Amino acid sequence: MLKEAKKKKKTKGAIHRTLIDASVNFEETNVNNLLSFERVFPKRIATNGFHRWVNCLAGFCVLLSVIGTGCQPKAEVKTRGTAAATDEITRVAGIPLKMLDKADLRVNWLISKLAMGQDRRIERIFYHNGQLYLIDNSNKLYALDGAKGILLWTRSLGDSQGQCQPVEFYQDRLLVLLDKTYMELSESDGRILHKVQLKFTPTTSVARTKERIFVGSDNRRFYSLRREDGVILWQSVQPDEPVGRIAVSQGNVYFACKNGALYVSRTDKREKVWQAATNGEVCGVVVSNGQCFLPSTDTALYCFRTKSGTPMWKYLTGGALAELPILTERFAYQGVKLSSLLCMDRRPGTDQGAVKWELPNGYCMLAENGSISYAMTQNKELTLMNNDTGKRVISFYVPDMDLYVRNNEDALIFLADKEGMILSLRPKMP
Repeated sequence: MLKEAKKKKKTKGAIHRTLIDASVNFEETNVNNLLSFERVFPKRIATNGFHRWVNCLAGFCVLLSVIGTGCQPKAEVKTRGTAAATDEITRVAGIPLKMLDKADLRVNWLISKLAMGQDRRIERIFYHNGQLYLIDNSNKLYALDGAKGILLWTRSLGDSQGQCQPVEFYQDRLLVLLDKTYMELSESDGRILHKVQLKFTPTTSVARTKERIFVGSDNRRFYSLRREDGVILWQSVQPDEPVGRIAVSQGNVYFACKNGALYVSRTDKREKVWQAATNGEVCGVVVSNGQCFLPSTDTALYCFRTKSGTPMWKYLTGGALAELPILTERFAYQGVKLSSLLCMDRRPGTDQGAVKWELPNGYCMLAENGSISYAMTQNKELTLMNNDTGKRVISFYVPDMDLYVRNNEDALIFLADKEGMILSLRPKMP
């Protein structure tokens, strides 16, 4: 009996060590190197008299390794009946892994459901300085590490029913407008570093310099405010309501009005530098590398020199433009409403404004990696386009995602659904 007791004790110790090793193996598993259940839990356990207890405990350990630590699984795992039988992973977020392989993409990380609370849904998703940001329908902001998918911090912005303008950035701060409240948040930890209550309802995003903030209002005025306390330093009355995104560059502030007019003023005083007009409505302005881009519902994308306002080029897209172009160092990606996505050359010394390619039914650009651009179509196809040849490389269906990041910083792709699933893809390393 003493020998049998020692034998049982030895067997239980072996099982305990095996379970610990199995838990570690599960954490290291990814969709490109998936271990079967038989490899994670060696067959010698199945021959033991405790196999049913082991299977239950193993399943419980796996569950704890996924949700107990706050980590998320890196792939969808479907089981049949018991934990001892596991289907081979062939899809992630509804995407066939073989299609990712053909596109030279791999799963960077996957969150099956972000912990948001009951009746919470993701409304916006955007990316800046290596961090992925999400805003839910209660105006709660989430910040994740873009490379690893780790939740860094969360911050409730205030009134859950308030209207939040698109978030802008200044150095290492997020600039937030929620109804009449202006806030600056730290990118590193989400702390609210500065807050000012406005005396009007904003209709644009916000921009700032070291000592001033700039914003348009519903009373057809554009304001320059003292950042410290919101005191008006100067204002200008416009023929129509300022709208959309505004920009600050090299001592000038750029803003557009609903009637299609673009105005450029000095930041330090109310002094018009130049102005331009379109024949349609506009959604704001974007400035980069000496170029000022203004899309209009008159079907044209206008490009001006930022200092003088001299027209550089104008391209008639054949459809209304209701969103700003996404700019990279080499290209401008412009969505044409309900029609297509254009990739246009913006490099100095080239035929600026020339269309490199047009993606029919294109919706938005996702990222850029060398000569390859990643784009999403309106029918949810992730498409790879070659910017040198202008040809489509490959397309595949992405059924479960309906929110997309326009990433012009690096080659990471971020997709999400409103319920909280978030997927990050990246190109395979050479």
